[in-house]
Amino acid sequence: MIRFNPLFYRDFRPFYPPETFTGLRDALLKSGFHEPFTTTDLGCGTGHSSISLLRAGILAELIGIDPDPEMLKEAQDLANQNEMTTIKWQVGSGEVTHLADQSTDVILMGSSLHWMDGHQTNAEVRRILRPNGILWIFEYQFPKAPALPELNE
Repeated sequence: MIRFNPLFYRDFRPFYPPETFTGLRDALLKSGFHEPFTTTDLGCGTGHSSISLLRAGILAELIGIDPDPEMLKEAQDLANQNEMTTIKWQVGSGEVTHLADQSTDVILMGSSLHWMDGHQTNAEVRRILRPNGILWIFEYQFPKAPALPELNE
């Protein structure tokens, strides 16, 4: 397994803007789900995508899954700092989540899909996602002009 410095991820990875989740609530409601949505954050790292979802005002029962226990420790600390102590953190991967069949309404993959085996993750997603559930994949591109943030807008 490739290991990264969890403190670096925690301190320097930005949170996702609320617009990242525009349309997710409506799509879930149209699919027959109700808040709080059962949500799995695959490859959650230090928890930025989980926290960002809740900051966007979407009510969710969240499980963050990552293969690195040190990332999960930082995720829990970061969630506690943001007063989001209801998120559960669990060791697992996109390929093996250890979740029950059809146990989640929505799966988040924030800047994580590229670390996973596509075929195995596809099978795991199909196994744990409820019928009509939603797979929400998004990516954050770091600013290209850190000295001139106005250019990044």
